[in-house]
Amino acid sequence: MLLLVIENSGRSVAKNVRVTFNPPLRSANEKYEKIGEKTALKEGIPAIPPNGRIMHFLDIGFELAKADIPKSYTINVTGEGPAGELEPLEYVLDLNALLLEGPVLAEGTIHELSRAISNLAKKINP
Repeated sequence: MLLLVIENSGRSVAKNVRVTFNPPLRSANEKYEKIGEKTALKEGIPAIPPNGRIMHFLDIGFELAKADIPKSYTINVTGEGPAGELEPLEYVLDLNALLLEGPVLAEGTIHELSRAISNLAKKINP
């Protein structure tokens, strides 16, 4: 399960927090397909207390892997703190890294993995 978490890790209240996604955030789940239109993302968040967090369900990994939706986003975060405007933050989120597609996945069983480790250990310590 993938969750979108917006959290204030600072020591004071974050105000007028805006999180934008380019391209607009989408979900493979029909019920949440237009998550980018949620009020918190569309209009911003008036305030988040220190250590406060807002969580939204985003997707289920196997649904996301099959869906024909963007899997890479540039995220921009702006807001205000006690001393005024905060330095804008920019992140790149590549969901492909979470999906473990392609050669990262190896076919086999835990039993086969255990046997391979045992054989390797015997070669290292005969």
